[in-house]
Amino acid sequence: MKTAVLWSSPNRDGLTAAAKDRMIAGLKKAGVEVDEIHLNSMHIEHCRAGACRGNLRGETGKRI
Repeated sequence: MKTAVLWSSPNRDGLTAAAKDRMIAGLKKAGVEVDEIHLNSMHIEHCRAGACRGNLRGETGKRI
């Protein structure tokens, strides 16, 4: 079994991180494959007008 652990605390060594580490340790002990995703370390932006819309258009300019 695989699972993803998403967390976003800016404090990488605080109480949230400690709780997350204990949870991951328990999951791994039970044989679960864990992917840890720390959202604060990612560059995630909101949609900018036109930028994401361009991905929805084909060469003809019609929405697909």
